[in-house]
Amino acid sequence: MRATYTVKINPYNQNKLCALISLENIEAVRFDYTVHGKTSNTDFYYSTDEYTSHTQVIVVGLYADYLNTVEINTYTADNETTTFTVTISTEGQDYGDVPLALTINIDDSEMAESTLGQGWFVTSAWNGYDINGDLRITGLFPWMYGNLKIIDNALWSALASETYDPDKHAFAPTLYRFNLAGNVSQTYTAPTGYGFHHDITTDEKGNLWLLGSLLDNWNDEQKLECVIYKYDIASGGLLWQRDYSQEFLGATVLDNTDANDVHFNSLEYVKETNQLIVNSRSSCTIIGLNIDSGDPEWIIDNPDFPVLNSTLNLSVVNIDDFNYPNGEHAVFITQNSKYQAWRGENKFVLSLFNNNSCADESGNELVRIIESDPVSYTSAALDSLPTILAVDLTAATVEQLDQFSFPGQRSELTSSVFDVGNDYYNVYFGAEQSFFVFDTNNNIGLSIYNIDTGLGYRGRIFSYEELRSLI
Repeated sequence: MRATYTVKINPYNQNKLCALISLENIEAVRFDYTVHGKTSNTDFYYSTDEYTSHTQVIVVGLYADYLNTVEINTYTADNETTTFTVTISTEGQDYGDVPLALTINIDDSEMAESTLGQGWFVTSAWNGYDINGDLRITGLFPWMYGNLKIIDNALWSALASETYDPDKHAFAPTLYRFNLAGNVSQTYTAPTGYGFHHDITTDEKGNLWLLGSLLDNWNDEQKLECVIYKYDIASGGLLWQRDYSQEFLGATVLDNTDANDVHFNSLEYVKETNQLIVNSRSSCTIIGLNIDSGDPEWIIDNPDFPVLNSTLNLSVVNIDDFNYPNGEHAVFITQNSKYQAWRGENKFVLSLFNNNSCADESGNELVRIIESDPVSYTSAALDSLPTILAVDLTAATVEQLDQFSFPGQRSELTSSVFDVGNDYYNVYFGAEQSFFVFDTNNNIGLSIYNIDTGLGYRGRIFSYEELRSLI
């Protein structure tokens, strides 16, 4: 079969390093392709078992400002194979101030190859880099609160240009569901006067939860960044919503927050207990919620600065080895194999980014009442610490299992920790613009510095398997 085709770069005006190759085949074929890397270990391969005529091939992972080589194989149902090469130039595109290459510092080649060598490092600005530091994705729905989560084989984000108060709150009136090329398949519109922010999660049963907020004119009775929405993924219909303003009346919060800012920043589903977890950065409170009613069922909260009903607070195991988080971000379930003994019925393990956001030199929180205006505070420049917590709801306890240190690395207001497979973690320091892959002995496999300018939100490694699921 002779291959006849057309090529369109950035077909959806969202990812400058992808292309749509339209084949003019009448007979149905399946296909695979390889974007040849600058080195053999950075090839990107994709295949599909679906047979189509007039086949549309979405190619991702092109290099920026480069003459790319893509090898395509097509197969008919009778196993007739056609192989051809397409040359795609991304030269001359405007990449703005996005770095086209980063320096990847490799300290442990085995760890580096097992992690970044099996995918790309991606930031919330949706710039993605391979293990050689070369840019392979850019322009894909960048948003201050890019959550970097995959739900239903799709990505979910907003357009920064559409957000309310983009320089500070960046509340999104619309959330988009899209693939790795930027093709939008669904949109969600926030209720009038509200916007989406920070995070999303799913129970993998067709339900999607989103964090929401009042856009402006918040007050003592109706606070900021404290709404949760539940949507039906298939229809996009709003099923349920709850405002938690009343639960935070009179709460003690960090002084580096706005008046009446509850500041939910993480949302996670717990399969082991069929609950939601939401985190308040302002009050440093991790809250377990009933999946149906949204009622708080347990909390992890410093008893010196109580929030909500203190009888819900989990007791600490080994208090001398426990540090309550301060302004934490990215409170997620971790599947790291080291902590398997702490999992089971009513038991799970959390990873989080403990910012050490607003404390004195001794680590004491600098606080005020949420309804009051911030005062002039002087917080210590304490290192931020990725932290592992074990929760046992039958015993109503929480235990700190590990805390990892990266001397001199601090991010007051953002950042993330994510699993990389079942043996490693990656941590992104948004203020320092640095990234590390490490193991549970605190050994560093690789590091990246000077990733971008300004304040970053999240960053993580997407495996090749994840990337392929998004095409």
